[in-house]
Formats: sequence, structure tokens, C-alpha cells
Amino acid sequence: MRAIVVEELGGPEQLHVSDLLTPEPGPGEIRVDITAAGVNFMDTGARRLGAATGDLPFVPGVEGAGRVSALGPDVTEFAVGDRVAWVYVYGPTPSRSCCPLPTPCRCPTTSPTTWPRV
Repeated sequence: MRAIVVEELGGPEQLHVSDLLTPEPGPGEIRVDITAAGVNFMDTGARRLGAATGDLPFVPGVEGAGRVSALGPDVTEFAVGDRVAWVYVYGPTPSRSCCPLPTPCRCPTTSPTTWPRV
């Protein structure tokens, strides 16, 4: 899979397209095929100052949504094909990402116009 990767801290010239291995979920993780990813102003700070994890290299972006494509060992809360979303998961978030539980939450399968009133 291809992703924008920050290998050194600095300006936009530090953003590079890289080929990454497809991640395999570990215990307590799910892998998600991402359909939407949030990369926003916070990520410009991470590019200059570093990600909260302190790790280099890193893929900018900490939020996303998609469908579960693989389950780690002992994961029973989700099934392959579930729609999920998350926020503040650091690590690869290009086209596939592994998320630790319980961070992701299920997304409703109905459109927002049909959600019940709360």
C-alpha cells in the first residue's frame, strides 16, 4: 500500500510517498480498509514537531473510517465487514490500518437522515 510518510521533522518537503507492507492485526487489534481518513491542521504540527508517540517515521493522520478486513487473535467485538470509525489512533492510516481495541466504534448502516432522535 502507498502512504505519505514523515521520515524527518520539518516542512512539507519532508513528506514522501512510500510503499508500506499491509499491516497484520496483532492481539486486540482489527485491520480496517480505510474509506475516509482525516489529515488536518494538527498534522502540520506533527510534521514539524513530531507525532505524540515520538516515533519516526510516521504516517500523518489519526482519524478514519472504513470496513474491518481482518481480526487479530481473540477479537470477538467486531466481524470482518463491520463499518467502523476512530479518532486518535497513531500509526499507518493510508489505505489500511490496524487499530487497537476498544478505540474503534461501529458505524450505523443507515443514513444519517434515518437515525432515531436522541
